[in-house]
Amino acid sequence: MLTDEEFFARLLESREQFNQFALKQAELGVDILTPPLKISPTHEDRYRHVDKADGLALIWVEHKVRNLEFTSREDYPFKTVIVDEQYKIDSKQHPACIYVIQNRSLTHAAVIYGWTKCNWQVEEIFDRSAGRGGSYYTADRGMVRFCRTEEVFVCP
Repeated sequence: MLTDEEFFARLLESREQFNQFALKQAELGVDILTPPLKISPTHEDRYRHVDKADGLALIWVEHKVRNLEFTSREDYPFKTVIVDEQYKIDSKQHPACIYVIQNRSLTHAAVIYGWTKCNWQVEEIFDRSAGRGGSYYTADRGMVRFCRTEEVFVCP
């Protein structure tokens, strides 16, 4: 078993390593909040002072509802999924971390992760709702996660 001094030294080293990781993520647009350290007054009381995690990530999410019905990759009516207009994404320092495209009935979603941007294509598409065409980033539906709406941030 570690002595108190050894435990605290490891804890502080781990916290410093995590803080360095969090700073790098912040440069990429993901802010991570670090909870205060919880120090147990005694070894026996340690489990009452356990934190939930090393940090809480605040990520940018873009959300759209499409006038389409789908429940899965197999019944999605197109080969690609529209992420967003090219100029909107390109004008930002970084893409959102997650793009959630819900179906018309709001029961299912196509989830596109921002880190897949290197695999997106640009397509010229006419937007019927806006009455104009434009350049849009799209993702091949094979790279998109399809799920029920309540599963966007969790696995079933």
